[in-house]
Amino acid sequence: MDQRQAIYSPPSITNASPPISPPISPLAGIKVLVVDDSDFNREFAQILLENNGAVVSLATDGQDALFWLNAHPDGVDLILMDIQMPIMDGYTATQNIRQNPQWLNLPIIALTAGVLPDELALALAVGMNDFVGKPLDVDHLITTIQRLTTDKVTLIPIHEGASPVSVQVFSRIDVLSLPGIDIKEGLKQWGNEAAYRAYLKKFIETYQNTGFSLAELITQGNFKDASSLAHKIKGVDANL
Repeated sequence: MDQRQAIYSPPSITNASPPISPPISPLAGIKVLVVDDSDFNREFAQILLENNGAVVSLATDGQDALFWLNAHPDGVDLILMDIQMPIMDGYTATQNIRQNPQWLNLPIIALTAGVLPDELALALAVGMNDFVGKPLDVDHLITTIQRLTTDKVTLIPIHEGASPVSVQVFSRIDVLSLPGIDIKEGLKQWGNEAAYRAYLKKFIETYQNTGFSLAELITQGNFKDASSLAHKIKGVDANL
């Protein structure tokens, strides 16, 4: 055997696995305006949407949404519009939006804690495109937004450990052991334990005396404000 052949050995070939592509943000590049009078609901929606790649702006009621749209006429691809809000409700805001030809085809999704047939019919009649109930079903919301914005999605990878929303983490009280709360479902919805803990604690601090407030309003015969408060807390606690 030739000496050169005896000492030569071909380089070993390893079957390297192809690199794994990072998951794609399902709402990447979609600009969403969230309109809700509850700071809890706005911030929850912001966390949920931004964790899935959307670019989120916020408005506190229908009138605020109109001001925002006039200031940013091309700044949104879709609106999440709460129905019951003070100053200007979602129905009135939608009617005003549809009067502007520029926003005639702007997708508007109604957010409502009570999905009653009359409410849904009115939402569609004033120009809303679809509706989602509270508490928000994350998968249903994402699917609905994708369906209404099929030409807006930009495929952007989700980077491991990325956290698009900065959240103030309160002192670690044992909020995850509170009775009457489906912690597993809440963590699934929020997708961020630090944020979930923070807003559970904030909810306790903000609404711990709501039962007394409701009883006082009812005793005074102020059923309108009692109903509004009950509706508000229903929408907030459902997302937790």
